[in-house]
Amino acid sequence: MAVVNDCIEQGLHLNFCLNDELYVAERNAWSDLYETRTGVPATPIGDLRELAGETPTKLLIIHTPEKLQPLLTSFQTNYAEKLYVTQTQAEYIEFMNPEVTKGHALTALANRFNIPMDTVVAFGDSYNDESLLKTAGFGIAMENAVPPIRACADFITTTNDDNGVAKAIWELIL
Repeated sequence: MAVVNDCIEQGLHLNFCLNDELYVAERNAWSDLYETRTGVPATPIGDLRELAGETPTKLLIIHTPEKLQPLLTSFQTNYAEKLYVTQTQAEYIEFMNPEVTKGHALTALANRFNIPMDTVVAFGDSYNDESLLKTAGFGIAMENAVPPIRACADFITTTNDDNGVAKAIWELIL
């Protein structure tokens, strides 16, 4: 509940995802934006502290892109040992179980099918792709990727809109 309390104290919009349901303190422009993007309607409950004792699937702050970076830095500093804190959209900060990353999922999948990680290629363009690209044997960032993803990639291909994945496969793999 510490994240919930911090968000309430700072007047931040927070999505509380629990058992395939989305809860918010109140409906507002941020909950409407999320519903428009995802098709997931929010249930307003007033005080999110009413969910104390529940373990959310994820928590998600929605705020203006200009204010998000200092918030992200602060929350990563305060919660890095307990939660995976990442930016997933220009307006989103997500909090999840630290084992719920694309890198962990890729490792599990490769292990299940006995695929050596050094033979795995992964593509990414957003903040939550960092663990994916660092885990894969070869990480490819899209040209339109955010700067931290471009920085951790082994190769940069063209944009999503310019068939970057297909071009990289053609150029590097086939």
